[in-house]
Amino acid sequence: MAEGKAPLREKAFRDAVAKNPGMEVVVTEDVKWNPAVGERAAGQLLARFAAQGGLDGFYGMNDMVANAAIQAAEAAGVKVGTASGNLIVVGGHRQAPGVKNIEAGKQAATLLMLPVEEGKLAAARVKGHFEGKKPEKITFLPTETITKANIAKHAQACSY
Repeated sequence: MAEGKAPLREKAFRDAVAKNPGMEVVVTEDVKWNPAVGERAAGQLLARFAAQGGLDGFYGMNDMVANAAIQAAEAAGVKVGTASGNLIVVGGHRQAPGVKNIEAGKQAATLLMLPVEEGKLAAARVKGHFEGKKPEKITFLPTETITKANIAKHAQACSY
């Protein structure tokens, strides 16, 4: 997770978890955005924590990795979804597996984070720089949480 935006996302996730009593991050695995590695890591984590009552949730930084966690859980006989006692899985980027998993009730949420919009903003900032404007040090694009409640509005997955 040392590349790109992953460290910022992990820090933000940990900061949000720290503000919620009763929640804690027990382990982080760098699967290098690889779903096959993610599925193996998720399976190993499920086995490792089974004797301690299991895990409550997985956060995959994209829906491909979240889907890998779902596949590992299903292979291990762990129920996924938002019902009490189920493993809650959240992903990102509104990718096709995430959309399908939310529609099927297997994934709690994904986040709308569009690389195309990031590219447009970056191009505008570069243009502004050459026009003499000083860019902000950090700019965050707005995101939207997508759940079963609003999936119909966002059912078309990102194509990347």
